[in-house]
Amino acid sequence: MQRLNLQVVQLAVLSACQTGLGQIHDAGIIGLARAVQIAGVIRVLILKMVKKCHSERLRSISERDS
Repeated sequence: MQRLNLQVVQLAVLSACQTGLGQIHDAGIIGLARAVQIAGVIRVLILKMVKKCHSERLRSISERDS
């Protein structure tokens, strides 16, 4: 993931159940969110929500940032 060129991406939304997890190292937490940032994404939003409202929240975030 971190080898991708994502410098044009301003916001990545990670919304699966365990996307915020990672391994703790001296440099901090190493996980998917950090890999996305290393690839160049400016902002990473990690969501953990109840499935019922999941799609509605993502839609409102998407519309707000458009």
